[in-house]
Amino acid sequence: MQYEVGSMIKNHCMNCYHDEQKIIEMVPNEFSEKVVKMLWMQCTKCGNTQSRLAQFDD
Repeated sequence: MQYEVGSMIKNHCMNCYHDEQKIIEMVPNEFSEKVVKMLWMQCTKCGNTQSRLAQFDD
């Protein structure tokens, strides 16, 4: 899956359980074997902000 800032994704909000969130920031993290990015998302219903790690094949 391709992630971009401003795109909408299906992910449950931990506050109101709405299933659509908007990516507001992507922060790269490099580990010894993998490249991952921290996705910062905001719920489109309640505005709650949360994050998750996503693996990228660069």
